[in-house]
Amino acid sequence: MKRCPKCGEQKAASDYFKNKNAKDGLGSVCKICHSAAMKAHRSKPETRVKEREAQNAWRAANPDKVAATAKRWNQSQGFRDAVARYAAAGKFIPVFARYRASAKGKAAMKRIREKYPEKHSARKAVSHAVKVGKLKRGPCQECGATPAQGHHHNGYSKPHRLDVVWLCAKCHHKADHAPR
Repeated sequence: MKRCPKCGEQKAASDYFKNKNAKDGLGSVCKICHSAAMKAHRSKPETRVKEREAQNAWRAANPDKVAATAKRWNQSQGFRDAVARYAAAGKFIPVFARYRASAKGKAAMKRIREKYPEKHSARKAVSHAVKVGKLKRGPCQECGATPAQGHHHNGYSKPHRLDVVWLCAKCHHKADHAPR
């Protein structure tokens, strides 16, 4: 039994965190008092700012570790479970889908369809070809990521509508914004 100096109660050794530097190998305050002190410390705005700055500095200094951690999480079962829970709760609606469903988004999409009718026709042709099995989605032809989330048209005219390159979002962005 050990007495906590914060709350003054006698508690068992299991009620204290381990501290190898202390004589008895236990922390000076009980777990409850320690947790309350840490919660109070972290709730201070200046502490949150310092922690955020330290995290941002570490992320900037270790981009490879950040990318590897993100990749592991995105490929984990935990990520798939989280996405499934959000989808089941109706919370997982991509921002673009919400925008397209709004009146403002519908008007914008209509303007784009009217301004670029050949692009709209080509996209619809590819979508239909995939649905009926005429075209099959493949892995990204640049980096090999599966499944490719989109396609890049090599031309929008009628003979080239189904002439597409399957690309992931990153590679598609690069292809669309590459200098010509």
